[in-house]
Amino acid sequence: MQLHRLTLTNVRSISDVSVEFGENITIISGPNEVGKSTLIEAFDELISTKSRSAKRTIRDMQPVGKDVGPRVEAVFTIGGRKVRYVKQWLKDEETVLEFLDRSEDTVTGDAAHDRATALWADMDETLWEASRILQGVAISNAALDESRALRAALDSQAGRAANLNDDEGDTIVDRVRDEVAKYYTPSRKSFTKDTTEVANRKEEAARDLAEAQSELRALEDLMDEADRAKERAASALADLTRAKAEVARLSEETETAQEAAEAVEEARRGLADATRDREEAQRRQTERTELVSALAEIQAELDNTETELTAAQEARDAAKMKNDEADTASTAAEDAAEAATAALEAARRRERRTMRARELAELGDRIALADRLDEEIAQLRAVEQAVSAAQAKKIEKLATELAVEEKVAGRAPSIALTGLATGDILIDGESRTLSEGHTDERQLTDPLDIEVPGRLRITVDPGTRSSENKEITALRRKLDKALKTVNAASVDEALELRAADEERERKLAEKESERSRVFSSAKDADETSCRERLLVLRAEAGEPAEDAEEDVASIEDLEKLAEQTAKELSTARAALTRQGKKLEEATRTYAIVETRLESKRREAEKAEEKLARAREVADDEQLAEQLTAATTEAEAATKRLEAADEAFEEVGGTGAIKALDSARINCEGLADIHATHDKKYTQCEAQLQALKKDEIQRRYDQALVDDEAADRAWTSLAGRARAAKLLEEVLLDKQAAARARYVAPLREKINELGRRAMRNESFAVDIDDSLTIAARELDGVRVRFDQLSTGAQEQLAILTRIAVGSLVGSDGGVPIMLDDTLGHSDPERLRQVTEVLGQQTDCQIIILTATDRRFAMIPHATRISL
Repeated sequence: MQLHRLTLTNVRSISDVSVEFGENITIISGPNEVGKSTLIEAFDELISTKSRSAKRTIRDMQPVGKDVGPRVEAVFTIGGRKVRYVKQWLKDEETVLEFLDRSEDTVTGDAAHDRATALWADMDETLWEASRILQGVAISNAALDESRALRAALDSQAGRAANLNDDEGDTIVDRVRDEVAKYYTPSRKSFTKDTTEVANRKEEAARDLAEAQSELRALEDLMDEADRAKERAASALADLTRAKAEVARLSEETETAQEAAEAVEEARRGLADATRDREEAQRRQTERTELVSALAEIQAELDNTETELTAAQEARDAAKMKNDEADTASTAAEDAAEAATAALEAARRRERRTMRARELAELGDRIALADRLDEEIAQLRAVEQAVSAAQAKKIEKLATELAVEEKVAGRAPSIALTGLATGDILIDGESRTLSEGHTDERQLTDPLDIEVPGRLRITVDPGTRSSENKEITALRRKLDKALKTVNAASVDEALELRAADEERERKLAEKESERSRVFSSAKDADETSCRERLLVLRAEAGEPAEDAEEDVASIEDLEKLAEQTAKELSTARAALTRQGKKLEEATRTYAIVETRLESKRREAEKAEEKLARAREVADDEQLAEQLTAATTEAEAATKRLEAADEAFEEVGGTGAIKALDSARINCEGLADIHATHDKKYTQCEAQLQALKKDEIQRRYDQALVDDEAADRAWTSLAGRARAAKLLEEVLLDKQAAARARYVAPLREKINELGRRAMRNESFAVDIDDSLTIAARELDGVRVRFDQLSTGAQEQLAILTRIAVGSLVGSDGGVPIMLDDTLGHSDPERLRQVTEVLGQQTDCQIIILTATDRRFAMIPHATRISL
């Protein structure tokens, strides 16, 4: 399968994006949250989810706050068919499958979804899932043994060397698998539906038998329980008859004691009544005493509160007088402070006018200096550089090398041209300006033409020595070319031009430094602020004087006076505040005491009213008489109870009555026991009559027969299932041994890529029968895959997918998708892996990354920026 184009419209944060994928490597870059991973997720929904679906993953694709339908369109080749597949969800649902090779008609709706699903079913889904390394998903050491495309590629590489790996061997294994499949599910961990039904029938027959046995056992238990209940009811009836006779005998013996006991109880009730009357009289007497005492206490507190109120009123009046005095003093101090502050402010205004005049003059001089320096700097910058430092260095280096070469080779013929007057000449056809008094000296290695235009031409031939040193000739040509670049006739002239440039640069640097210091003070570092300040000062300079010149005290004296009056005002205000607080406290104290006095008065009135109402019911003397009478009656009742107790003990006392009570209680308990057992027997008899004994026995016999038949059927089926499974295990073990031989091509491909990436021939991997990397060996150290670092696991995962893609090829393969990978790799490992990625041409690779420079070393990639 190969992906050509993917277009997303109204998918999450993506309004409209179309991505064209290259045949080999496509790198899609963009910042996080731009929608790179959304491309893969949207393609998955296109393949798997019908357009009328509204499941959560589809709703999550809809842009937030927009009532639009997510739309995904993809163009891809699968099974040799190039198609365009479109779906839109939630709004205006649509499904279109178009065959771009015109091999079939375009289909829409559910028919399009079903046809696309059928096309997708022919693809190797194991390889499709294993070829991804996605952001936010743990790095997987994918098991590839279920990949049809990879197995076919490995079989082809290995030449199907073993019998069980050829067509006939596969047929044998498949037949055995088909036989096992009759009994077990594909995982071989559980039975198939048919086998499970046989096992379930056996278990159901066993359950039916157990239920029938339980019913039969329950019937027998019920019959036993009825017999036991009948025997216990008869025994309890005999015990009850004997207990009733004992109660009749004891009743006759305790008749006299019962009469005496009733007399004791009557005397006890009389004593209780007398005691209650005495306690009630005592309570009323105590309440009267407490009322009188409470009224006396309240009256004493009322007197004290009235005295306290008088003292609080006097304190409040004194505090108010002092507060008024402090207020007067504060007002006078405030007037004095205001006058002193006004005088100080007038003096400061005069001083500020003087300071502004000085500042105006200083700023005017500084800005004028800055403007003059700006003009000078502009003039220096306007002069173009004649010779750069690099050019001068290059000319000096060439001149030095030429001099060394000439010294080594022996002095060659030379010619010196001295200007008698400034003018132009031609040297080998190139125009030169020869200044008056300037000499141009040259070594002659080749013939040289010198021409004074319109007057003279001289040809100088150095002879055979001109070809003796090609290095000198090359150096001189380079030197001439360098001199021509800077429009200099000689090395000295070029150096003089460079010196003039350096002098100008020095002056420019000095002027710029001086210019930077003009506004470098911390007070006015901002030039714009200075210029704005100058305009303000010039505008203010035209304002009339605020005060006429007059003899006034100095600012220092005025400041001292203002400070002194401010302190006096602060002191006066502090005193006023203190007196105000004292007045407030005294006023608050007076209000509290006044409120408490009023409360005490109301409390005294209530106590007097309560005592008066109580005395209306009974005065103090009546209460005392009632208490005396109740006490006398309680003492008489006590004596009557003592006499009744003595009479009761003389006729047998509590012993006889307790014996009778115990006999009666025993009789009641035996009656309850008899009733319980008799009721239980009646219930058992009713249940036995409701049950059909013959029907229960018949069901048990039938369940026993069914259980034996189901057990025989299961035993036969289980035997066949075990035999088939054992044969399958034997054949698969033999096939696994053969398959180990064709694992080698995958292992060798991964080893080849790893050695190339890490440039280390010791790199090797172990691959188990499920085509999963078990361990990696490097420099003689073997480490299990799950113990490797995250970066190493990620690199192996990428190398494995590249190896699989290379073995399978573009026809049977799928795109390798790498989403935000290699973030855990150091720069060297990153370079190694990206080099390997860039060398792949056998499969399609799609790289999604937020850091495009991470894959900058991959050549010839299709690069897309989101």
